[in-house]
Amino acid sequence: EGNNENPISGGKTCARGQAIIHQLFSPDRIKKPKIKTGDKIEEIEIEKAIEILAEKISSSDPKKIFFITENITGKTEKFYNDFAEKIGIPEENIIRWETFSFAPIRKASQIVFGKEGIPLFRIDKADLIVSFSGDFLDVGPNTVLYSRLFGKFHSVDEEKNKKGKFIYISSRLNLTGLNADKWIEIKPGGEVIFALALLNKIASQSNKPEAEKFKQPIPGKFEEITGVSPKLVEIIAEEILKSENPILIPPLTSGDENATTLCVISLLINYLIGTADKNIVLDYFNYTKLATPKDIKELAKKIQEQKVDVLIVSSYSPVFSAPEFTGIKSALKNAPFVVQFSYHEDETSEYAHLIIPDYHSLEKWGDSEVAKGVITFYQPLISPLYKDARQKEDVLIQVANKIKEGSFTVSNFRDYLKAEYGLSDEEWVKYLEKGGIFTGELPEPQGEIKIEPPEKINNAVKVSIPERKGTALIIYPSYHLYDGRTANSPYIQEFFDPATKISWRNTLEINPKTAEKLGIKNGEIVKVSIGEKKIEIPVQIYNGIIEDVVAISCGRGHKNYGRFASGKGVNPLEIIPEKFDESGEISFIAYGIEIEKTGKKLKRLPTNEGVPRQLSREVAHFTTLQALPNQSREEKIKEFENILKKRFPRGDWEKYGKDSAKPNKYRWKMVIDLDKCIGCSACMIACQVENNIPFVGEEEVIRGREITWIRVERYWVSAEEIKEGKTKEHNGVKIGKLEKESFAPDAKKSVFFPMLCQHCEYAPCEYVCPVYATMHTSDGLNAQAYNRCVGTRFCANNCPYKVRYFNWHDYYKNIPEPLNMSFNPSVTVRSKGVMEKCTFCIQRIKEAEYNAKIEGRDIKDGEVIPACAQVCPTDAISFGNIKDENSQVKKVQKSKRINWALKDLGTEPSITYLEKVFDIKIEEKFKQT
Repeated sequence: EGNNENPISGGKTCARGQAIIHQLFSPDRIKKPKIKTGDKIEEIEIEKAIEILAEKISSSDPKKIFFITENITGKTEKFYNDFAEKIGIPEENIIRWETFSFAPIRKASQIVFGKEGIPLFRIDKADLIVSFSGDFLDVGPNTVLYSRLFGKFHSVDEEKNKKGKFIYISSRLNLTGLNADKWIEIKPGGEVIFALALLNKIASQSNKPEAEKFKQPIPGKFEEITGVSPKLVEIIAEEILKSENPILIPPLTSGDENATTLCVISLLINYLIGTADKNIVLDYFNYTKLATPKDIKELAKKIQEQKVDVLIVSSYSPVFSAPEFTGIKSALKNAPFVVQFSYHEDETSEYAHLIIPDYHSLEKWGDSEVAKGVITFYQPLISPLYKDARQKEDVLIQVANKIKEGSFTVSNFRDYLKAEYGLSDEEWVKYLEKGGIFTGELPEPQGEIKIEPPEKINNAVKVSIPERKGTALIIYPSYHLYDGRTANSPYIQEFFDPATKISWRNTLEINPKTAEKLGIKNGEIVKVSIGEKKIEIPVQIYNGIIEDVVAISCGRGHKNYGRFASGKGVNPLEIIPEKFDESGEISFIAYGIEIEKTGKKLKRLPTNEGVPRQLSREVAHFTTLQALPNQSREEKIKEFENILKKRFPRGDWEKYGKDSAKPNKYRWKMVIDLDKCIGCSACMIACQVENNIPFVGEEEVIRGREITWIRVERYWVSAEEIKEGKTKEHNGVKIGKLEKESFAPDAKKSVFFPMLCQHCEYAPCEYVCPVYATMHTSDGLNAQAYNRCVGTRFCANNCPYKVRYFNWHDYYKNIPEPLNMSFNPSVTVRSKGVMEKCTFCIQRIKEAEYNAKIEGRDIKDGEVIPACAQVCPTDAISFGNIKDENSQVKKVQKSKRINWALKDLGTEPSITYLEKVFDIKIEEKFKQT
């Protein structure tokens, strides 16, 4: 769970963080060290492995010993530097490698502000965000923090009738873009030209004395390069200048060959409008020493030139995560001696001469300082699963002491950390209990910020106009797989991407009109070529991408990364061309790709998405900022009660129907604020982990047999529908007959809608169960008795919300050990033939009841938090006792935005939804363009 005191997480976690327990108990972990001699691989004892490593290092030229590590910070970084110094290894031989290095924003910050650390954009303070292909809600540098801040920025204030505005300028809608109020559909590579035009406009009206010096001519024809009208620049400039607290955010993780220039321009505009002083914390995220693909290419060259004797790899597989053109894969074939520290075999293991099994992060001691001033401590949460595994830092301490006695005065990394932080025993225990050394608050912007000389900044603004030929390909980091390091978790594999709703594989995302032009349909497998490099991948028609552009996510395509990851999807880094931006980062956009049909087709894409439009069936309710003041909560409740009163023909509603008339002092209810929900789907993984929900595999997902007690649906709506306040039938086609790929091209806005068991007071499932396996409890839950269920599935047929799931197989009997150790012992594991669904985490309710009973008191508000509510970074989910007038759930239910899913059915759901709020004025402003 998240740490409530940590200023970054605030007690929340992301989907990847929730699934970490499945990596700990992975059945594919390395159990013993391995040594390779020629073609022969044999297992050896850990002591023997340490001796071999020490002997190899001591007999090698220290200048020819290299490390590839992950991003290391805090005292861990100092430890590696200390080890290098004691052995005589140059510090520059420690290469910190991550696929996404944040190099453009780091370099841009250095150019503009003189500080290389990644800035923190305090979007919670802003009233307008303009983002150029930003991905701050998707992958980095910290999605949990930015999701928390975005929730504060973008959720409606009903009293003031206002909310933050978000304008997104990009070729593709990722999770960040799907939450925007307006999407400017720009051609790939056109963002930098648009930003430059915006800079010129802002500089003309800025009160900064040096503003005019930053104006530059626009290279090329604006409309031809960007695909949009120059009037858009004027409108956005006007919006920025009239806002009190605007902020511009560039792409933080991946961009094209102009990524650094785009970041420079964005930071410069922030300075010119004065927002840098109020909304930006400089040098905050600590990624300053990460290598780029250029560095990996240089290392590969050194290996080929025999300038490397020993290469120690202690990071996630560089063979998989580095672009193929770097040559690291072919170089490792010729490396004299490669040592790998890893708890899991991967593509790099094939080239390692010595593999030493590392501890998983939940088994080891460690620290990090990913953000300045936020030191996090890690300590073992479980005894090591394998006796021949060792924490890599412990091994390096032993190796150093074998080479030169007394190199380290401590025998293990735990003692090293304690000594380096200079903590007494009491302080050490105190900070371990707290989780680290930090305050509970985020840093405030430092006030007036000075910039580097204008000449230096202008020299860095180098615009390269892309040579567009044919279709463009965007390669982007996966929201839940990132660069692929979490890919061997079956739960992460079965996680449905928030934007595309695909699991178990990646797809070629393509616009409906482009697909029609090419004669391609959903699920067809095509060959994608860039020069001589080719991959085969299924097509997914996606409304959130512009014409003549396609996209593929990273993170899949493993060939040797365990049973759940290998052979799933493709790795686009294998075909990405060699093109760099000014920072040394690669361009993640390629042009002139060719798409050919193969004649092959999937039976169905592995998705949980049904019809992506509401088609006049108002499920996910929305309203507008303009209509909100005229809404009446009382009228909505009266309308709802009139529907419910039909169930009491004798007029007994007041006596039996109201919550207040129910006998139990607890009545558990939930409120979900659709205006706060960003669709991140962390709740889905949290629910799976908490409630032992099985993964079913790709084939079962294709059959529609996935099990997700909570699913986050994504509905497309058009600007016209938003203005009218209701959705329309699509071209007269009735519900159920609509082909999933044929939704209206004008529907580019989205509503995320978490759907789980509604715990209806008049539940249709309860009436039809012949064995009373599903019934109502006195505290308002729709409960399921697994040992009564005989699997008739009548309840699923009668559930209008489609939130009941059938176990078609004994899924858990097929789960390999020790993955079964990840189960929650407080939750029953279901068997074949049994229905299951959300229980409102009844195990947590019962635990709170028992504790309260022992202490002779009532359950306190906030004492029961279901897994979905606990993990939600935007606090979109509230849960509690509706009979407690002071409870949070009672307070948020007083909103005038209240509504219920399919309320006309009269089921009286225990879940209230607060309507999504759109601002139609934004759309009207851009309509003229």
